[in-house]
Amino acid sequence: MSTFHPSLTLVSERFRPLRDRAVRAFERDLDFRDLCDEYQACVKTLAGHEGSPGSWEAMRREYAALLLRVERELLRYLDEHADGDAGESANNERGGLS
Repeated sequence: MSTFHPSLTLVSERFRPLRDRAVRAFERDLDFRDLCDEYQACVKTLAGHEGSPGSWEAMRREYAALLLRVERELLRYLDEHADGDAGESANNERGGLS
């Protein structure tokens, strides 16, 4: 197995059924890579403050909400670009790469 960028690894682990699609998107789209990096930053920040005093609770909730928004954006991107993957596969099956 090849080594993935750390942010892609996190996204692939979170959305296992979409792993292959996420890898392809990461390889070809800077916007998707940026989303993966944002996801990694949120996860890292939340993990780093786990068990922090109550004064950090409001910030933790904000980061948790941000994490959910980034997850939604990742899923939306993968859903919107699924046709391109299917089209490429269908084209290859029809011998489009002659």
